[in-house]
Amino acid sequence: MANAKKKARGKAQGRVTPKGTVARQNRARARTEQPLPQVGRRPSRPGLLLAIGILWAAAGIFALLNLHAAWKLIPGIVFIGIGILYLRAAGTAYLRQTGRA
Repeated sequence: MANAKKKARGKAQGRVTPKGTVARQNRARARTEQPLPQVGRRPSRPGLLLAIGILWAAAGIFALLNLHAAWKLIPGIVFIGIGILYLRAAGTAYLRQTGRA
């Protein structure tokens, strides 16, 4: 029964078109002429990241100035550190979107 199925298919097994055909070269050329699509998530806006970073840094300064005793150091340092990370992300996003990176 298996032999009957193989004979019914014919001899077209494996690669049908030979390597390096003209159609394959035209497809590759057409692919390079079109701009590449956006894959994955879109990047964040640099202005939003900048605003979030400034708010985190302001929260850290507020924590250092207004909290009492040992509690002023830990949240203040953490908040300022998070703000610096957001500011770095804003700079990176800006450079990527302007094409300078």
